[in-house]
Amino acid sequence: EAGDPPRLAADYASLLADLEGLSDVQAASLTSPGALIGLGQNDGAITDCGRCAWDGIAVQFHPVYAALHLVSADTFRTLGLRVTAGRGIGSADGWSAEPVAVVSQSLADDHFEDHQAVGRRIQVGHAPARWYTVVGVVADQLPAGFGGGLQPSYAVYLSVLQHPVSAVDLLVRGSADSASTRRGERE
Repeated sequence: EAGDPPRLAADYASLLADLEGLSDVQAASLTSPGALIGLGQNDGAITDCGRCAWDGIAVQFHPVYAALHLVSADTFRTLGLRVTAGRGIGSADGWSAEPVAVVSQSLADDHFEDHQAVGRRIQVGHAPARWYTVVGVVADQLPAGFGGGLQPSYAVYLSVLQHPVSAVDLLVRGSADSASTRRGERE
């Protein structure tokens, strides 16, 4: 239910576990609507960048405008996005786990000291102030949907199991064997 986030997170985790148990499913993930084509909710973020220069002044915190995506384990593999540092969102990043984030390569390069985002923190949104530990960096995804040119060039990925929303997209990639079997059945 939308009014019971812990229960919704548990239901999402159960659905993913059930899908992982199917022999013809190579990968299954849940995402916020639009993540498949690189479109997301846009919001402000603040990076705990370390010692970054902003207009020639050294600052610890760096504001940035980014597209926000909620994802589950296997999302990056399903979307074909390579994790370039650290790790992706995992199935252990659930409701009661420490809040984690994965950031796009361009955000890591431009808004973290020495381009090193893993282990640093990022705050997403304006209220309530919640810091996430950056556990990974993923290759940039160019938005493919209508309006994609209006998206920020930076992206932040949070666990859908830590932020269960009432509407998600289910992405499923079948195994090569299941695809050939299905084609064979149609002929």
